[in-house]
Amino acid sequence: MTNLQNHAIDKKMNIKPIKTDSDYQEALKEIENLMMAEADTPEGEKLDIMVTMVQIYEAKLFPLTPLQKKRLTSLAELSELDQEMGCY
Repeated sequence: MTNLQNHAIDKKMNIKPIKTDSDYQEALKEIENLMMAEADTPEGEKLDIMVTMVQIYEAKLFPLTPLQKKRLTSLAELSELDQEMGCY
């Protein structure tokens, strides 16, 4: 992809940093609009970027304690086990 093509995609994405609650709410709405985007498309890539930005913002705004992180990890492992066993 040429620099000109990259520039065109960047303009189309129109992504800005999440600095305020208003920015955060706008990002969540944009993510909702992009949820059905296919991978490896400009929309899919925008979705990936937006989700990553929201995750970073949430991690700063709502930091987890070590115990909360451990519990979430345990729940994720149980969920994976349930899926492997065909429980849902």
